[in-house]
Amino acid sequence: MIIDIIGWVAFIALAPSSLFQISKNFRRKSAEGVSFFMSAAIFTGLSLFLIVSLAEPTPLPTIVQFAVGSAGWGIVLLQMAMYRKNKGGLSSGQSKRS
Repeated sequence: MIIDIIGWVAFIALAPSSLFQISKNFRRKSAEGVSFFMSAAIFTGLSLFLIVSLAEPTPLPTIVQFAVGSAGWGIVLLQMAMYRKNKGGLSSGQSKRS
């Protein structure tokens, strides 16, 4: 019981980390300043922990935390790829003039 409570507290503390970054990137339409390697490492680590937690007996809060965390950081990586196409600061309808 106490382990479940600790797991849910950890989830509540950590889950917003990717949500704040997703929101910030969306508002700015840019992922500038976000480290690709850090985001990829977090995503990879959480995804691997999720796989292990599904293969072994693991408390539900832990599984949920790994699933939500890896999904969130996966979205951050997708945003980095999407917003990089527009790196020059031009919208898709504009062209560069000499």
